[in-house]
Amino acid sequence: MKGMQKMKGIKIAFALAAVLAMSGIGWAAKPVGVGPGISGDLNGPRTEVTVEVTVPQMEAPPTGLCDTANTAQTYSIKAYIFQPSGRIFAIGIGSNTESFSCSTAADQQIDMLIKALSGLSFKPGPATLVYQVIQTTTDITDPLNPKITDLVVEEAGSRIDLH
Repeated sequence: MKGMQKMKGIKIAFALAAVLAMSGIGWAAKPVGVGPGISGDLNGPRTEVTVEVTVPQMEAPPTGLCDTANTAQTYSIKAYIFQPSGRIFAIGIGSNTESFSCSTAADQQIDMLIKALSGLSFKPGPATLVYQVIQTTTDITDPLNPKITDLVVEEAGSRIDLH
């Protein structure tokens, strides 16, 4: 089941990449009134990007999903970077290394490592960052058969400046 979800995510990423590629070089342009993108640090061989993603403050129940007292809920981030370069399209996929709890008090800054797909590398300059904040709930009512449920609670995108 999890393998099917990963495959679905990769298919969505490739579909988004195709749409971005067809829209030409204008997709990475900075919109009017918007400041520079998020800063992303490239490693030496330019196959990995370190970035800090902002997870917005969430609402508590009954209107929101952030139940800070529920220890069965954890959060994670899945992120993609898309960067065209001539006929090549660099794509990176990553997730945060440790799960975190939601916050009803303030935005959170989460460090991420995004790796280029094998055989691809990034170049310094603009790219597109797309990410999902995922809530994972583990129900251990039946300890021999725990039920794990993932729910996407936030999806966002941004320009990212790689350097």
